[in-house]
Amino acid sequence: MKQKGKRKPEKKPSAGTDADKTREKTVGLLFLAVLFSLVFWNSYWFLSKFLLLFVIVYVIYVVSKSRS
Repeated sequence: MKQKGKRKPEKKPSAGTDADKTREKTVGLLFLAVLFSLVFWNSYWFLSKFLLLFVIVYVIYVVSKSRS
C-alpha cells in the first residue's frame, strides 16, 4: 500500500557548476554594462566613459582572479 503525502525528492537538472553560473552572470552583467555605455555614449558622456573604464578594470580583475 502506498503512503500518501510522501514524495521522493525531485532531482533538478543540473545547469552546471557554481563557477559556470558565476561566469554566465558576469558575462551577462558585462554585456549589459557595455550595451548601456554604447547606448548612452552621447547623452551621458562622463558616466558612460566611467562605466566603460569600470568594465575594463573589472574584466582585468576577473581574468587575473580566475588564473590564480
